[in-house]
Amino acid sequence: MKRITFALLIPALFAGCATSFETLNVALPKLHGKTINVAINYLGIPAREYSIAGNKVYEWTTVGPNPFSPASQNLSCTIKLSTLNDVVRGYDYDGSNGTCQVYADRLKPLL
Repeated sequence: MKRITFALLIPALFAGCATSFETLNVALPKLHGKTINVAINYLGIPAREYSIAGNKVYEWTTVGPNPFSPASQNLSCTIKLSTLNDVVRGYDYDGSNGTCQVYADRLKPLL
């Protein structure tokens, strides 16, 4: 009986351990077709915005310390949403799992 209980507990323990990348891969596509204001409500005010070929790109960036580096090398996460007429048409993100967790946490209500 103890083996069965332990075997059932293992998946339950790891069920809440989704990486920030897994969350972003599910949540960011749900912003497609929504207005940029919806994205701003979840992600906060973007760090910058710029235009490329008629599309407006909004960018969120965060930087944090690297706990595995003895030097003062920082890790970062950047999320970009491309819009046309204020409607999200595309997304991209780049960074480390730890620093992207800030944005993953903000997007969890979309899951």
